[in-house]
Amino acid sequence: MRNFATCHPERLVVARGLCSACYSRDWLSRQPPGYRTAHQGNRTPPTTEQQRRHYQAWRDRDPERYKRVRQNAQERKTPEARAKAAEAARRWYAENLDRVRDRDRRRRYGVSLAQLTEMLQRQDQKCGICRIDLPVGNFRFAQVDHDHQTGRVRGILCFRCNRNLGWFEALGPAAVAYLNSADLL
Repeated sequence: MRNFATCHPERLVVARGLCSACYSRDWLSRQPPGYRTAHQGNRTPPTTEQQRRHYQAWRDRDPERYKRVRQNAQERKTPEARAKAAEAARRWYAENLDRVRDRDRRRRYGVSLAQLTEMLQRQDQKCGICRIDLPVGNFRFAQVDHDHQTGRVRGILCFRCNRNLGWFEALGPAAVAYLNSADLL
């Protein structure tokens, strides 16, 4: 379930019950005196000219390292290197599919795998609408139902019910009006 911040109820919690902006401000306030000036500074971002001078000095200090960095960057752009990186990414994705899905579910709905399992157990391992059995541990078929207006999670549905509920939320009033006004032949 999504957790909303106590400071700004319309924002999601980052930590300590606070939204991102308030947590950052709170975290900085808990740092020792002088932390901000020593670590972050109160300076303006460097101009393009300052950046150019900085990197030129770095190139002059260590030309061999600069050459290696540039060569590695060029090698990563070759079609063979891109294909190799894409294959490694596909392999990692296939090996970590549950992890990827859990990360996406957390990002989209704020629901962890443990919370999803708990919600499913409260629903007796069944869809919240049609009561069809949902396989335990296989969350490809169990869909998180949420309110599109508020983002709050309502429960777990099967794919068919979740899809139809989304359609009904969008077009339901018109469909009900049609069914009530239609003349039967």
